[in-house]
Amino acid sequence: MQRLFEEREGNFPISPVPMEKTGPPASAPDASHAAVVRPEVQGRSERILRFQKSERILHWSIAVPFMVCFCTGMVLMFFYNLHSPGISRQVLSWLHRIAGAVLTFLPVLTIVRHWKEYRVHCYNIKHAWRWTIDDLKWLILMLPAGINRRIVLPDQGKFNAAEKLNFLMVLCTYPLFIATGLLIWMPERVVLFWIVHVGMALIATPLMLGHIYMALINRDTRVGLSGMLSGYVDRHWARHHYRNWYRENFEEDATEEKAESRQTLQRCRPNPIVVLRFVTALPPRTKKPMGISILALPAAQDPAGRTGEN
Repeated sequence: MQRLFEEREGNFPISPVPMEKTGPPASAPDASHAAVVRPEVQGRSERILRFQKSERILHWSIAVPFMVCFCTGMVLMFFYNLHSPGISRQVLSWLHRIAGAVLTFLPVLTIVRHWKEYRVHCYNIKHAWRWTIDDLKWLILMLPAGINRRIVLPDQGKFNAAEKLNFLMVLCTYPLFIATGLLIWMPERVVLFWIVHVGMALIATPLMLGHIYMALINRDTRVGLSGMLSGYVDRHWARHHYRNWYRENFEEDATEEKAESRQTLQRCRPNPIVVLRFVTALPPRTKKPMGISILALPAAQDPAGRTGEN
């Protein structure tokens, strides 16, 4: 004689016979647990925010008028004599002055308009002035790493060493460009101011061209241009090129998401069906000891209705 006991685990009944896949009790637990999974846990976003709106506007409010000033100034200096008359030269000269005026006021208006995000700009300035041994190594290995892929560059923060140089160049020359440009515009011109103005433009040329090359031409770094357009960049690209910055701002979030995903998967696992059969009586001719066994399927029956056991 056999006695079958059903054990309840949670709210799900235990049955000695596996349920059919089409039965409602089998599908109900999976559906209820699957509804708990959140979209952000199922698939993490592959794009992260790199630059705030105020950073992007400030960048373009400096870059666009500066490029106009640079191009018109180079044309005036190399293709026109400083004292040669002509309508085209007058047009370029006024275009240069208008762009200089825009360069003077537009960045200031941007900072005033987005004054609530001043901490972001203070952080960028502080980060640009902070240099480490890894930044010097990065500058030394930059060109060899572009030739030999086996050379690994040191980890960088929000800006790499080249971007720090470009940032500091703009930060230091910006007020000098404005001051010398205004003094040159005055009727009484001083040659010293003109030399300083042109000299700073020549110094800024290689840094500016390198910045444009890395942003538009180099296929490994031009992916980051989207950061100055939409503010978002690819997560894996940012982790590769700015690992310290990524680790500081996103590594903790990624760890929490992984832990939450593991917990969710554990909750979604189906509860195991365990059935214990207690053998209380055995036929006289069998000498099996009493014990506990796990029942997977009921015993097969022959056409006469008898079980497979003799």
